[in-house]
Amino acid sequence: MLPHYVLEIELNWSIEDIKQNLSWETLKERGLLTLYTYYPSLYKLVDAAYPECMYPWELINSEIPSGTWEDKNNRVLAITWLVGKLRNDTKKINRKTFSQYGLSALLENYYCDNPKRAIKEVI
Repeated sequence: MLPHYVLEIELNWSIEDIKQNLSWETLKERGLLTLYTYYPSLYKLVDAAYPECMYPWELINSEIPSGTWEDKNNRVLAITWLVGKLRNDTKKINRKTFSQYGLSALLENYYCDNPKRAIKEVI
């Protein structure tokens, strides 16, 4: 698949590099912007190329696909992931933490901007 070649051979990126650096601009520079026709989000493109290698919120330069947060399992998974990132120290989790990890829309839209409510759903 073409994205594999560009990401792995031309750019020599690891999955972590992809999470941090991939953007539509990167693909445009390599003549691959037409992929947008088939994949309306970077996450969907990456998931097609590397199934189940990352969560939508881990791809820094991508919007989270529409409908992701409507599924309670995705909400719980994201909060559990966040708690794990902070080594289960829920006292460190606040609004800024949700924002830092790309989860501010989740917090605002489903937990009334209240981190304690979000954490309560997974504990």
